[in-house]
Parts: sequence; structure tokens; C-alpha cells
Amino acid sequence: TSLVDNNKNNINLNLINIRQINGHHFEITSISIFSNLEYCITTSNDETLCIWKFPEFEKIITLTSHSVGPIYSSAINSKLTLMSSVGFDQTVKVFDIQVLLQSIKNNK
Repeated sequence: TSLVDNNKNNINLNLINIRQINGHHFEITSISIFSNLEYCITTSNDETLCIWKFPEFEKIITLTSHSVGPIYSSAINSKLTLMSSVGFDQTVKVFDIQVLLQSIKNNK
């Protein structure tokens, strides 16, 4: 199978898939990758936000910060100090990344 279908100008991404995330119970709604390429965040319709070791996609923690419904998206600031998420509950949550990562290390 060819990577590029010349008749349709389509690229078959299944042939270059590097990693696949498995760990949410429903659809993943967004992914944000830290600029230092150490972690990524996924949000989902399963009402969770997950932090993963990147690029291995080893799940580090699952957060349930919104009160109800799906979490639509997340973002990370360029200094890697803050992370945010927005959900169906009509709220934006902002987290201190260093505090969050330190609490994860302390609980291991």
C-alpha cells in the first residue's frame, strides 16, 4: 500500500502511525504536547484529563477536575508553568504544573 494516494491527494496516516493512546473510556477530545516534549495532556468525553509521559504515552495520572460532562480541550503555556482545561460544566480550570508534577512524584 502506498503512503500517498495520487488520485485523491490523500495520505494514509496508518502507515506512519508512531504511537497510539489507549486509556480513556470515551472519545479523546484534545491533545496538548508540552514544548519540552516530556509530557502530553489528553482530554476526553469520559470527564477526565490525563497526563502522559511523552512520547511513550505512559499514563502518569488521571484528573477529574470538572464537575460534570466532557472536558473539551487543554492548553499549556510556553513557560510550562500553567495548564488549563475547559469543560461542559462551563468552567476553565487552571493548574500549576510544577505543583501537580511534584505531587505525582511524592505519591509514587
